[in-house]
Amino acid sequence: MAVLHFAYSFDATAFAQRLHALSTVSLSEQIVNLQGEAQAAVHHPSKSLQEALVAVRHSSNWENDDSAESDQTAKRFLICLLEKCVVVPSLGRQHEPPHHLVLQTLLPEAGWSSSDVRQLIEGEPLSGFLNENGLHSLLPLLAGLDDRGGWLGHERATRFLAKLSKTRTDFIEGEQHYSTKLGQIVPGWVDQADSIVRQAYLRAEAMLHEVDDPNRALFLVRD
Repeated sequence: MAVLHFAYSFDATAFAQRLHALSTVSLSEQIVNLQGEAQAAVHHPSKSLQEALVAVRHSSNWENDDSAESDQTAKRFLICLLEKCVVVPSLGRQHEPPHHLVLQTLLPEAGWSSSDVRQLIEGEPLSGFLNENGLHSLLPLLAGLDDRGGWLGHERATRFLAKLSKTRTDFIEGEQHYSTKLGQIVPGWVDQADSIVRQAYLRAEAMLHEVDDPNRALFLVRD
């Protein structure tokens, strides 16, 4: 059972522009450029990048010439994305309650489809970011990219915020019928159900508010 959740925001417009520049050079140059940028990023990582590399289970083989490492170029691409990211409220980092499990359990009862719940927690495939920004030519280079995490853009985040607001009264007031369901996730939550549900709602709301600008997007990792 995945118990950790990480969230980061990035400037989607600026990153797409960088990728458009990358797509104009030859395939061999694309590979070399991604490797160089990945190596530079991990050599002097920001605090956000340090955490993100742990979240995606980074290995030094990602940016080094190691033929045994699969999907190496996609992993280097991911490092380049993470280098542009900043930490934002997530649905359950280490030493925090797994809010994503609470939402996964309760949102379907509030009328959310399984697809929307999954996208709120895991985002959409990263290949969709490339497609949406007219970067189809990079897809063959980045096999395995969709296994590394997901993204959530401004339009979908705004829609999810609107859907979430419809559940605010129930989640914030904390109905007692949540006790049994939360106790099935963590037995000790039976007596804390109201508080845990409120926390989960407020954390999801805070995470989505980080995409209040059309240029920004979220990168999400569930582990």
